[in-house]
Amino acid sequence: MESINNNSTPGGADAPLGSGNGFDAASSIGTDVATKVGRFSARGKIIAGVVAVTVALGGGAAYALFNNSNVNLYVALGSWFKSDVNDITISMQINPDALRRSGTTDSEIRALNLPGVTTVDALATGLGQAKIHLQTNKSSGTLADTNYAIALQYGSVNVADMRLVDRVLYLNSEVNKLPEVNPQVVTRAQVDDAKASVEQYGSFLGSDSFVVRLLNTVLAGDTASVSLKSDTELGKQIDKALAQVTAAPTPSLPATTELQKFVVDALRDSSTITNEGGDSTGNKFLLSVDLAKFGTTLQQGLKGVNLGALESNRQEIENALSQLIAKASNQSLQMRAWAASGNLKRIDLDLSQIINLSEPTASLKNWDIAMRLDIGNESPAAPANSVDYTSDINSLYKGLLSLGS
Repeated sequence: MESINNNSTPGGADAPLGSGNGFDAASSIGTDVATKVGRFSARGKIIAGVVAVTVALGGGAAYALFNNSNVNLYVALGSWFKSDVNDITISMQINPDALRRSGTTDSEIRALNLPGVTTVDALATGLGQAKIHLQTNKSSGTLADTNYAIALQYGSVNVADMRLVDRVLYLNSEVNKLPEVNPQVVTRAQVDDAKASVEQYGSFLGSDSFVVRLLNTVLAGDTASVSLKSDTELGKQIDKALAQVTAAPTPSLPATTELQKFVVDALRDSSTITNEGGDSTGNKFLLSVDLAKFGTTLQQGLKGVNLGALESNRQEIENALSQLIAKASNQSLQMRAWAASGNLKRIDLDLSQIINLSEPTASLKNWDIAMRLDIGNESPAAPANSVDYTSDINSLYKGLLSLGS
């Protein structure tokens, strides 16, 4: 894992992650970090939401923010905004020094009994290896052209992968490869024991059981598939249900050009952008946003703008901006973006300031905790081969219908 520590942008006191005397037990290490992130989700979602909307809406008109030396980032943001594919891998990057400041020791990490996680640094690396990979295509909203994929990953391994492509549902797991990823969190013996337990459970249901065969397929690393097309029993029911839904009038999207202008103006007036050179990922840029100034500028600009589909949420948006302005006085939000070959490659969002705003006792330093978005350009694709369970699902569905008749 790349070090998330950034000595060039220090901030905050050299204090623990939270008040108290550190961790009372080794098992609380993951819980403490998760609690902090959970508090960000619960109490910092307003700020995070504003930032997310800013990135999305500002991308298409971002030129106002960048001078000639940053034109590579402008091109990349514009390309991302216009893309008809969303391909994002989300992970959390934890600075091991933040864990040490909390009182976490290597001996406590060893007590977790994870085979390859025996030090604080290894724990931070392991946390950064846990990812969610999301892929979607921007469709017209009909089931026929809606493709998506979601995978829970550890390193390069898809622990669980589910995707819907051309109305066929696919399930896959590479759990057999999990022991090969460093730092190692499970051994080969532990994986084999888990599979043996599933087989033992299956013996009670019978080897011909649909559930057992499906589990064995997935655990073997093969892909199971179920068709949801119109010629299947389940597909017919899905089509019938969709046909009965009366499409509600869809409010127009916000007056995009005007709204983007206000967002970009707010960012331009409250942000500084620094070109930090390049690395193996691409050209790197640091964006620092004065949160209170950004909120004030955006609040004033949105008063006369028709928010379209968001108009019904105007009061919530205004309240969120008011809270942002009140809480974020003299606070900045930092983001990094990497661009290469005209494409946006990565965004890092420093959560430390956001957590500090919602949890003042946290006293995190800049970049102690960051959310990373690795950005690709691939649309969801069907596997080359799969074991078809459509007939089993159709039979099961018919059986359930007969029980209800």
